[in-house]
Amino acid sequence: MKRSLENGGEKYFNSYDDFEADYRSGTLHPGDVKSNLTDAINAMLEPVRKHFASGEPAKLLAQVKDFQLKAAKAAAQKEKEKESTIS
Repeated sequence: MKRSLENGGEKYFNSYDDFEADYRSGTLHPGDVKSNLTDAINAMLEPVRKHFASGEPAKLLAQVKDFQLKAAKAAAQKEKEKESTIS
């Protein structure tokens, strides 16, 4: 667990139970857990981000985003038409 020196410095856990015990006791601050978890998730997602950043996957992602935008606009228009017939 990466932490600043003023928060006790780096801490290593041999088991989940040790981690949980430190967290429950308050020895491990929730902010430290959050920042470390964020870093770990971002590291796992980086290959996926790179995959969708170029080539055919990027084109497909752009098509999906375009479809979502068009669907949202159509839903908003439909809701607007529904409201105008009620009034």
